[in-house]
Amino acid sequence: MQALICGVENLEFAISLQLVHKVIPPVKLKPILNAPISVAGSFLYQGKSIPVIDLSGLLYNKATKIKLSSRILLYKYDLEGNLVGVLSQSVVETLSFEQHELKAEGYYDAANRYLGKILIRGNRTIGYIELKEILTPELKSSLFTVTE
Repeated sequence: MQALICGVENLEFAISLQLVHKVIPPVKLKPILNAPISVAGSFLYQGKSIPVIDLSGLLYNKATKIKLSSRILLYKYDLEGNLVGVLSQSVVETLSFEQHELKAEGYYDAANRYLGKILIRGNRTIGYIELKEILTPELKSSLFTVTE
């Protein structure tokens, strides 16, 4: 399995490249009114409005500090190929690992099903983010009620 390693504050998280459509540098985002801090905003991509989730907002309840290494990961969240962006404070490497290397004793929290597994590489503990689970019902309603 191939994953991008994303830095958020002082922690590292792996995100599988399987669902990632494209990785782009940060762009100017239009705010989504009344959205939680985990929603960074939206931008136009190939004529469509793409909502963007802020990983720092999701994990730490504070906005991402944009750096030179910050990136937006575009991923397909449904079978129709619709995209959602995920803003990460830094994306600096890829990592190969096998599924069985993921350990279940991670950052699990029933309210945050996208977390839970970890990958240990040497002295590094890397949290694993499951993109398929990142769109909670609350987050979906914040992202999509405006555009529907």
